[in-house]
Amino acid sequence: MADSLRQRIVSAIVTRMALINGTGDYETDISERVKDSETGWAEDQDHLPAISVFDGEAAAEDADDEDRRIFHTMPVLIRYYVLQGTTAANARKGIKDIKTAIRQDDKWTVSNVELVWRSDETREAIVRNEETYEVEAAEVEFTVTFQTDKFNAEE
Repeated sequence: MADSLRQRIVSAIVTRMALINGTGDYETDISERVKDSETGWAEDQDHLPAISVFDGEAAAEDADDEDRRIFHTMPVLIRYYVLQGTTAANARKGIKDIKTAIRQDDKWTVSNVELVWRSDETREAIVRNEETYEVEAAEVEFTVTFQTDKFNAEE
């Protein structure tokens, strides 16, 4: 059974983020520390920095007059977990590297198939501990718009 288009999009994003390896245009090395929806990175300081990719609630609207095709607009959050004591400057390098990876192909092409119609920047942030104001992570959020047949998640 084939993965849903939504899963294929998230998997493509995870694969792309794993290319952040500290060489070429990348300043940080993530490579083997990228996961789909992993939340436990902060407790594992030996494996940081690391990235998790989270998909959010997707909105749907009709894409044609016959109501057969649907546009889905889905937020994607990429969280860059950092070592305790990391400076804001280092967190900003993570943001830059994530954006560098995204702009390589924001249609998320896999096997010559564009999985999304467009990717749009939403926000970026440095995440700080509320009490100590210490840098805990950086985040890049964007939306992807993709199309399927009505109630067909695999297309």
